[in-house]
Amino acid sequence: METDNLIVDKVANHSLSIGTRIYRIVYGVIILILGSVIIAKKVFSINDEMSILGFGILIIGMGSILYGYIGKVIIKQKIRIYFKEEILKINRTFEPQLVVKLVSASLVKFSYLSMEITYDDYTKSYDFSFLNDKEFEKVKECIASYCSINNIEIEQ
Repeated sequence: METDNLIVDKVANHSLSIGTRIYRIVYGVIILILGSVIIAKKVFSINDEMSILGFGILIIGMGSILYGYIGKVIIKQKIRIYFKEEILKINRTFEPQLVVKLVSASLVKFSYLSMEITYDDYTKSYDFSFLNDKEFEKVKECIASYCSINNIEIEQ
């Protein structure tokens, strides 16, 4: 019985993209303005339910602005990549397990942080942008060695 070969095991805290950061900041400003209008209409009365709602909306708006300004994903993601026999398994936190079967592949093409596998009747692409260059090289070496043993064409 063979055991899984662990290729990559890391915990990552990714940065948000520029578009997401801008969206979060603009969304926060709009929510902040909405909360201010609600509070201003009730003349800062704490006893009124709408005023409490306004304070809650203000807090949400400030949180969204801070989230966009800091620009990091709040929850760290655990990434594990295993290779067993002809199967590559990719486990990422809060995402379903991705299983890549290499047994029926006819061509494996590598590009920068991505891999494209051609089967008999279709082609499938895989994005490895969540890895750094060193980790992707480990995955690439493992898959390339499997392909050379099993006579699968490799294109770099």
